[in-house]
Amino acid sequence: MAAVTWCYSVRTGGCGRTEYCDDVTNLFNIIYLQLGSCISIVVGQYLGAGELEEAKDADNK
Repeated sequence: MAAVTWCYSVRTGGCGRTEYCDDVTNLFNIIYLQLGSCISIVVGQYLGAGELEEAKDADNK
């Protein structure tokens, strides 16, 4: 997404404000997407081991 935004801004002359907003948005999206991936791995490990209550507890935390 960052590469597409950069290519678009280079072709259209660019708007600095748009580039900064997109960079900040992409940074936060990366952080939150990785947090979601980590949670799914932890909960998946508990579910794979058949520990339903521990999976629910880990998901709630």
